[in-house]
Amino acid sequence: MVKPLSSPSDEGRLGTLLQTAGFEVYSVNPLGNSIEVSMAGNLNVIFSKEKDYTGQIASLQFILERSKIEGKIPSKIDLRFSKPVLTY
Repeated sequence: MVKPLSSPSDEGRLGTLLQTAGFEVYSVNPLGNSIEVSMAGNLNVIFSKEKDYTGQIASLQFILERSKIEGKIPSKIDLRFSKPVLTY
């Protein structure tokens, strides 16, 4: 008997999208209605399961580009809100 393939979890989809976008992902953990991702550079990012992952990844890329220019790299980025919360 063949089991039908289950659809990938939100965590799995987000991890794959992040790796495709060039991020080095260490861990992806569910956190209620959110997903916490640990990445290279000692960076933790919280994504909302309620919002489009592609848009959140684009925001993350923009924030990191701007941070590199300013010379201040955050240790935590929370993308669950309309204005991302950065912790240094």
